[in-house]
Amino acid sequence: MQEKSKLLWLKLLILLLSLALALVRASVDQDSRNIHISDSNVVIYYGHQQEISPRAFIEPGYEISTQGGQTARMRGCPSRDCEIVAVLPDGSVIHVLGFAHGESIGGSDIWFQVEHNSRTGFVFGKLVQAIDNIA
Repeated sequence: MQEKSKLLWLKLLILLLSLALALVRASVDQDSRNIHISDSNVVIYYGHQQEISPRAFIEPGYEISTQGGQTARMRGCPSRDCEIVAVLPDGSVIHVLGFAHGESIGGSDIWFQVEHNSRTGFVFGKLVQAIDNIA
């Protein structure tokens, strides 16, 4: 009985490996029809003539939005006591990496960890606004 069980598991393993190989071959063969594989995520686009970044369709864009065209300070940690890493003009497009609870300002303690021009730091949450970055 144990031999039948081992044989069944072996057949199942062979079937799974064959399926995985078929999927890899299919994705390579389908690349000309805009099927892209990136970091184990499969993103499928049909009918596009140019290369499309999957990030543009998955992640919204963000920008600095201050009152009256002021600047925002990107800091080394989520507090006004931390060093200033960069000064971002109103309307600066940023990439949001995450968020943290930090110093509370006006009743909010949410700070976004952002990236701008290869620099990373924290910006107070009320100064970050989502934008539509899909053309």
